[in-house]
Amino acid sequence: MRAEVTVLKRHCVSAKHVKRSQLSEKGESTPSLVFTFKEAWEKHKDYKHWIGRVAEDDSKAYCVVCQVQLNANLSNLKQHNRSASHQSKLLLSEDDFNNTTDHEEHDKDNSDDDGPKYSTVTVNRCDDLNNIKFTDLRIQEDNEEPAESHNSETPYKVFRVKPTRPTSTPYTSSAGGKLPTVEEEMSCQAIVTQTAPSWKGKAVVNGHVREISLSDYKGRYLVMFFYPQDFSTVCSTEILALGDVLSAFRVINCEIVAVSVDSHLAHLAWTKTLTGSSGGSRPAIDASRIVPLLSDSTHSISKTYGCYQPSVGHSLRAYYIIDKRGCLRAMSVSDIQVGRNLKEILRLVEAFQLVDSTDTQCPVNWTTGQPSVKVAL
Repeated sequence: MRAEVTVLKRHCVSAKHVKRSQLSEKGESTPSLVFTFKEAWEKHKDYKHWIGRVAEDDSKAYCVVCQVQLNANLSNLKQHNRSASHQSKLLLSEDDFNNTTDHEEHDKDNSDDDGPKYSTVTVNRCDDLNNIKFTDLRIQEDNEEPAESHNSETPYKVFRVKPTRPTSTPYTSSAGGKLPTVEEEMSCQAIVTQTAPSWKGKAVVNGHVREISLSDYKGRYLVMFFYPQDFSTVCSTEILALGDVLSAFRVINCEIVAVSVDSHLAHLAWTKTLTGSSGGSRPAIDASRIVPLLSDSTHSISKTYGCYQPSVGHSLRAYYIIDKRGCLRAMSVSDIQVGRNLKEILRLVEAFQLVDSTDTQCPVNWTTGQPSVKVAL
């Protein structure tokens, strides 16, 4: 109760309350709020990309993105700028600008040592201010005369619009290197018959952490075996099964590297679990039976090879066969619920090695020991 009385006392002595009380005693009406458009808003970092002036009405501001009029009041501008619908439309308009075919030329023409210049946007509209329908939109350069409306009786508005960030300037990391764009980051560079994308990273090999790269396997066949996550049930069965057939691959001069988005520390802990050295119930096996586990914690390798699934943050089940020249010969990407047939991968490696050495081709359902087919001239 005491706190409420204090609030009432403060309100009664406020200048606004006293002034309104005096006007009421004199029988005068309280003055209405007066809104005035400020030129500084057109240069403010939060408003300059979307705010515009309404012709012959300084009490209004105009949002060129949402196509609505606002009272020229700072609180109204702040509230509109924070709204979700405005922010989403602002992002869409920025993407549209960056995706135009002539945006590079636009940036070049509108930039100098002092930064990008302003251009003028002329918008013809109907007379209904509450339901604006755009009939024409064009960019007017600073040295041009003001554009006339298609209909002399239809008023037009002129807005000052500053271009968004220059697309010609590349983003750089703190280390000084250029960061890839979203398109470059998500693009698959693994193409059969072409050179396999290079990679390097930390891996757990024979129970120890070391750095490996694709160039380490030059002169040998290599199977890159992508799996979703350490410690998962199906992935555990695949890695243990790879250990059972690893010797069969090495006999034909082929190595296997398993890849996931887990860190090298997670790989090391998982290796100890798989080998039984962590004290679990599993019978102990030698760490040499676990294929090298490569860490792709930045997702760069799985994105480059086209098997990364951004919605879940890990790769799909995939394998890639790379020959001794570094050329990608086969690839397979599948959903995560079903494990792979290791005998089929071994069959493919043997088939590619056969056709490489004999200049022949393998027919349907070919298996080791069956004859190949001569290439028809």
